[in-house]
Amino acid sequence: MKLKLLLFTLFVCFATASFASPGVVQENWRWNNDDATGTARATDASGQAGSITITNNGVLRLRLIIRRQAAPAGGMTNTNTLRYSTVTGNAGSNWTYIDNPSNADTKAFEMAQTNANVIDGQAITSGVLTKDAAATNFINGRYILANSGINSPGVTLPAVGDYSEVEFLIKPTADALLNTRYYFSTNDGEYVATNLPTLLVGATLPVSLLSFDTKAENNGVSLKWATASQQNNDKFVVERSNNGKNWSVVSAVKGEGNSSSKNEYSVLDQNPENGVNYYQLKQYDFDGTFKLLASKSVNFTLQSPGAVVSVYPNPTFADINFSLNGYKGATVNASLINTQGQIVHKESFSSNSTNSYKLNLSTKLSLGVYILKIEGEGFSSAKNVLVN
Repeated sequence: MKLKLLLFTLFVCFATASFASPGVVQENWRWNNDDATGTARATDASGQAGSITITNNGVLRLRLIIRRQAAPAGGMTNTNTLRYSTVTGNAGSNWTYIDNPSNADTKAFEMAQTNANVIDGQAITSGVLTKDAAATNFINGRYILANSGINSPGVTLPAVGDYSEVEFLIKPTADALLNTRYYFSTNDGEYVATNLPTLLVGATLPVSLLSFDTKAENNGVSLKWATASQQNNDKFVVERSNNGKNWSVVSAVKGEGNSSSKNEYSVLDQNPENGVNYYQLKQYDFDGTFKLLASKSVNFTLQSPGAVVSVYPNPTFADINFSLNGYKGATVNASLINTQGQIVHKESFSSNSTNSYKLNLSTKLSLGVYILKIEGEGFSSAKNVLVN
């Protein structure tokens, strides 16, 4: 009995020691304006931090200090994600992690992903917030615009006394509760201060965005969005960029002014760039002011619209040849498929100057109809071939 009591006492002492000195603490913070220099949006009497009230769906920039004050019980921490709660203090299981935009959840906030002023992973090389006296060595921080999971790059503090500043860029969603106060913390478990960053969602958000989706099509990129309500909404503007910084207008769509019902919109970008395209959706009030509602990226592969496939001879007794004129890629893949959907022959070719190719068939084909599928870089075509 005495041995059990001793072991229990040691366990309690160990647990108390492990959590009494948190490894990483979250300290001073402030909301920044979404501008080129990240100026302070609001400060309290000490000039450090102040709560804000939001009335639109624009980008929010939260900058804060993290400091290592002891060796964490669970090993080295990696500050790379932000979470929120409607409960003040260390909310424990009440935390909700902020993810990239998704139609599958109903979270109040989402990561911004792209921004005209900073990029995800960009280094923060100096601090702007007042540090604690125990903070000794500044470690480069970073701007965090996207959530790639708990193992994604973040900020790690190797030694006691090391500190850094991180800045998260997030946006409220249509699921943000009106007249509700939210509190924010990094992902460092229980290692947070009680002075948590906070904001209040106002009584109304001018445009309540339900979704913003992008999809690569054969003839361009389709963009669709839906709103639950609108207030003082003149128009929507869709913009595209190939680097997340320089934007060009794709289309402008008239808004509903004031509406409490669901509205859906769609635009087709017929001139996307080859590769990654960034899109952002802006909403303009009648006085010309605008808010950035959402942003997405999509990978687009340019097609070869002038490429033409010809199969010869067709019908054929044995050989199958094809020509591919106007194709701009370096390689060509050919698949011969029977009526049961089975691939009976598959072959790859390097593009040549004659644009003519012959299948090197190893066995004689059975009589019947086949599909010759030709695929390349941004190109796909299928032709019927009759073997008789």
